[in-house]
Amino acid sequence: MSHEMYELVTRQGKLIREQAKVIDSLFLLLMQHISADELQSVAEDLKDIAEKTDSIGGCEDDYS
Repeated sequence: MSHEMYELVTRQGKLIREQAKVIDSLFLLLMQHISADELQSVAEDLKDIAEKTDSIGGCEDDYS
C-alpha cells in the first residue's frame, strides 16, 4: 500500500471513530427522553440493521 493510500485509510478510520462517538452520545441522549417501549423498538431496529450488515459482511461488532 502506498504512503498516500495509508494516510487516506488512516484519516478515514479516524473520521469513522469520531462519527461513532457522536452517534453514541446522541443515542445516550435519546434514551433519556423515550419510554421503555420506544427504547425496545429502537433496540430491535438496531439489531435488524446489524443482522443485515452482517449478512453482507460489513460488521464485526456484537450488538446483542
